[in-house]
Amino acid sequence: MNSKKTVNKIDKIVKIYPEKCPDCNYHLLKRVIDSKRTIVDLKFMKNGLKKWVIRFEGGIFVCDKCHKAFVSENFKNIRRYKYGKNLIKWSINQHICYRISFKKITDILLDSFNIKVSTTAMYEFKSKLAKEYQEVYQEIIKNIINGNLIHADETQAKIKGLSGYVWVFTNMDSVYYLFRPTREADFLKDLLNEFNGVLISDFYTGYDALPCPQ
Repeated sequence: MNSKKTVNKIDKIVKIYPEKCPDCNYHLLKRVIDSKRTIVDLKFMKNGLKKWVIRFEGGIFVCDKCHKAFVSENFKNIRRYKYGKNLIKWSINQHICYRISFKKITDILLDSFNIKVSTTAMYEFKSKLAKEYQEVYQEIIKNIINGNLIHADETQAKIKGLSGYVWVFTNMDSVYYLFRPTREADFLKDLLNEFNGVLISDFYTGYDALPCPQ
């Protein structure tokens, strides 16, 4: 077990103070309770990356006019996080692109940057990014369908002990991966029903029902 003690030296302080009352829009506010949130991140530089720690300062404010007590919405959002976006994206990139296990990534973060992250947090990182990039995922297949050419293929795969097929659709600049439990191709009619270009495949009969040139 690595017992290295983590120390978070603050690199930057960001004050999140509201400019006006959310109820009456009055601009004179008083902070009655201080609150701080420290987020540990990585900072990308020209020749590498380093640990980067930001302390956000906010709290509870009271309006001098209507006496409403409130917390800035921006600070509410910050309080939900412990790690920054760069650290999250770097970690999942190592896991997906280089097939490094979450356990090894946590060891790298601790040994190289003195950042302590649990493997449980790594799974949360993965889930968070999957949701965040869902819109991009849909944009990729939309871009492929709107093009003039699709290369399609499917291969058997086992993910987390579950057997199925990974379907791949690509043009000259985008790739879309889709995991399905079987090789049944009925879903292709809905997925590619707006595609009017040329489909290139290995002549698997599942593609025959598509009306586009092949």
